[in-house]
Amino acid sequence: MLGAILGLGLALLALYLVRAIRTYYSLSHFGGHWVAGWSRLWLLRTQGSGEMNKRFTEVNRKYGSTARIAPGMLITSDVC
Repeated sequence: MLGAILGLGLALLALYLVRAIRTYYSLSHFGGHWVAGWSRLWLLRTQGSGEMNKRFTEVNRKYGSTARIAPGMLITSDVC
């Protein structure tokens, strides 16, 4: 019984890791803060700061007109 639970836990962990790596590499050719490639932490901190527009503008200036802000999210800008 313990072996089955351990096996299920390892399978779920492997599934999570494969999914995280695939999500990271699917948009890895876009620049952005390194944390934004793996979690939404950067985006949540930006939203909570009250300066989201300012930070998004800074990201677009630093990384170009298309930049990564979360694992599956990009931000675009016409003005850089």
